[in-house]
Amino acid sequence: MPQKDQQGGKWPDFVVIGRVLRPHGVRGVLRVKALSDHPRRFQIIRHLYLSHEGEGRKLFTIHHAKTVHGAVLLQLHEIQTREQAELWRGALVEIPGAEVPHLPEGKQYLFELIGLEVQTQNGLRIGALSDVISYPWHDVYVVRNDAREYLIPAVADIILDVDEQAGVMTINAIDGLLD
Repeated sequence: MPQKDQQGGKWPDFVVIGRVLRPHGVRGVLRVKALSDHPRRFQIIRHLYLSHEGEGRKLFTIHHAKTVHGAVLLQLHEIQTREQAELWRGALVEIPGAEVPHLPEGKQYLFELIGLEVQTQNGLRIGALSDVISYPWHDVYVVRNDAREYLIPAVADIILDVDEQAGVMTINAIDGLLD
């Protein structure tokens, strides 16, 4: 069940911070793609959970973590061989939501945006924000309603306001955006 953060917003039980890409070497090291704005987090935390989508989570203790060429090499106490590491290929790397550091006021984690109602500056309801697609240049918000799906660039010219308390994101519906 989602918890409440200090500001009263939604706070999930678990937050995905990475995905296991593949084993690295023969001693059970995992090569992980960090899905966090804080890749150094892996050097700070002591425990994490691995899970395959749709299956239960398993708790692991971090022995050593380092960042190499944009990936995190993660040695866990419970995984000692390449064969054991191979079992976790593609797994999600998660931490409890309670361990996620709070951001300064006015900043949000992407998971805090999911579920917001999206409306134009004129009050026209577009739909609910259901997903975020990350690209190198900027994120794109996926907004769905009963009839269709919209892709909204997450840029300052388009996203005018995010009111988490009201559960509403207001966008500038420039020509062609909602066609």
